[in-house]
Amino acid sequence: MRDPEILSDITNAIKILECSEIIDLDKTRDVKIDELVQLMNEECDKGTKCFFIDHLHYFKYETDKQREDLQIEAAMKGINEVARQRNVAVFLVAHYNSAGANTKD
Repeated sequence: MRDPEILSDITNAIKILECSEIIDLDKTRDVKIDELVQLMNEECDKGTKCFFIDHLHYFKYETDKQREDLQIEAAMKGINEVARQRNVAVFLVAHYNSAGANTKD
């Protein structure tokens, strides 16, 4: 049985996405998580309600001395804070790395 409220929410989300501008970050330079959070807040001020982030490993982190998983956890906290404070949806894309080619020793 289909929940009419969920179907209505999905339909509304599709309509919003169809009318939305897509912002692509500059891939020629390293983008820091702080910059991403700032951009998200600026876009929220313009009315943006949904963000797709693909993916966290491509961002520049403050230091290479700290474990990558801890840096990603800190990034997630910043993104989550924006999502909660601004009441927006955030979709994060994770890529499965079966060969282990992108892992650090």
